[in-house]
Amino acid sequence: MMARASILAAALLLFLGAGESTRAENLIVSVSNHRITVTPNYSGEELVLFGSIERDSKSKPPGTAYDIVVTVSGPRADMVTRRKERKLGIWVNVDSREFIQVPSYLGIFSNRPIDDIAAPDVQRRQQIGLASFPLPQRMGPDIANTVASDPFRSSFVRLRTEHGLYREQTSALTFLTPTLFRTGIPLPAEVTTGTYTIDIKLFAN
Repeated sequence: MMARASILAAALLLFLGAGESTRAENLIVSVSNHRITVTPNYSGEELVLFGSIERDSKSKPPGTAYDIVVTVSGPRADMVTRRKERKLGIWVNVDSREFIQVPSYLGIFSNRPIDDIAAPDVQRRQQIGLASFPLPQRMGPDIANTVASDPFRSSFVRLRTEHGLYREQTSALTFLTPTLFRTGIPLPAEVTTGTYTIDIKLFAN
């Protein structure tokens, strides 16, 4: 019997628009279950993350609206994606790319589309959304991140998405009140056991 610590740490970032001062609100967060036991009959489970934003009344007016992006990442490992071609009626491997220490599980959950929350440069800088999350590859003697349209990266993300191991759900997070929120975190049967971290980024509109 193996056990997985589903959450050990949460990081909070508050981003305000350019030219505005930034100040972190207090964010109180918890999950429905901090530890999941994986047995031979484990078929998946959904954690529920819920939290509250304590407003900074000195710098935020009462009507301030918020967006939240939650990124859940599982244990990291090196993984390989292969490109196949059909030759003489047989599919054969013709090329491959190794991804270096990438998350075995990657879930992004937000209250609305990432493009509506932050500009592309902010997405890249803050590493929010599947397209902006770094997935470094070994390219010859070097290790480098690539753009989302890179064929090997696209195939890697697609395959893991098909297995429910990578996902971006832009309406999964719900605000119950202007400052209370919740989201589900699906953990399919194929998830790797180990420590899962939750990174939370808070945006003030």
